[in-house]
Amino acid sequence: MFASGIGFTDVVKRPAADATGVARGELEHGRELLLAKLERYQPQIVLFVFKKAATTLLGSFPGNGFIGRSLGGADVFVMPGPYESAVTVARTLETLERHPE
Repeated sequence: MFASGIGFTDVVKRPAADATGVARGELEHGRELLLAKLERYQPQIVLFVFKKAATTLLGSFPGNGFIGRSLGGADVFVMPGPYESAVTVARTLETLERHPE
């Protein structure tokens, strides 16, 4: 994926059972580290696995997929949640596949 210009991020560098186990200060610290990495590697896309991390860094937004925002010059993509329907997941991932290079 890196060779395709896609950067994955976990923002907080420790395991957590879910988003409620992550303190806001940890996310803010992770944001600074992430911005430095984005500047260094300049990926086309930043893919967030968890929406909470994306909303903490970027503010609230509806849905998932490409959210019409960027971070460090990279388009932001938010993965569908674990309870999304298979149809929604497929549609969302198709937008990632069709993203221009």
